[in-house]
Amino acid sequence: MEKTHKTGFTLIELLVVVLIIGILASVALPQYQKAVEKSRAAGAFQIIKAINEAEKLANLEHGTTDVIYPFDELSISFKDRNGSTPTGTYFSGKDFAFYIYNSPTTASEPAAATRMDYDLGFYTLSLYKNRRVCGSLDRSPSGEAACKAIAGGTRAQTSVCMSGDKCFMEGICTTTSDGCFMN
Repeated sequence: MEKTHKTGFTLIELLVVVLIIGILASVALPQYQKAVEKSRAAGAFQIIKAINEAEKLANLEHGTTDVIYPFDELSISFKDRNGSTPTGTYFSGKDFAFYIYNSPTTASEPAAATRMDYDLGFYTLSLYKNRRVCGSLDRSPSGEAACKAIAGGTRAQTSVCMSGDKCFMEGICTTTSDGCFMN
C-alpha cells in the first residue's frame, strides 16, 4: 500500500499568518487615519486661506478695514454639503464647518474651520501670521493628538487660537510675539 502525503498548510500555520496580518493592520491603521486627517486638514487650510484673502479683497474694494463680509458678498464662492451656495458667515462643508467672525480676543485671521469627529476629537483650524494653528476643543487626548499631527508640536498661546483649550502651531517660535509659549 502506498502512502499519500497531502500538501497544504496546517491550522496552526494559518492562525500564525492571520495573527501577523492582524498585528500589522493594528499598527498601520492608526497611521493611515492620521495621514487621511492631515490631508483633510490641508484642504480645509486652503479654503481658510482663500476666505481670508477674499475678506481682505472685500475690505480693499469697500475702503474698509476689519469689516467681516458674509460669503455671498465675497469674490469667491463655495458650495456647502448640500450643493447650495452659502450666505451669511457660516457654511457646513463635507468634513468641516467653515465660518468667518471678528473676535477681539484673537489675533488670527477671520476665517476658521471646526471638525467634529467623535473618534479624532473636536478641533478648530485657523491661520495666525500665515502659520497653521489647531486648537483642541474637548480637552481629550484624541483632539490634542490630532492637532499635534496637523499643526505640529509647538505649543501656541491661547490668544492665537480661534477657540480651543490646547493650541498648537506649525513651525518654531523664537519670541512670544510669534504666538508661542516660550520656556
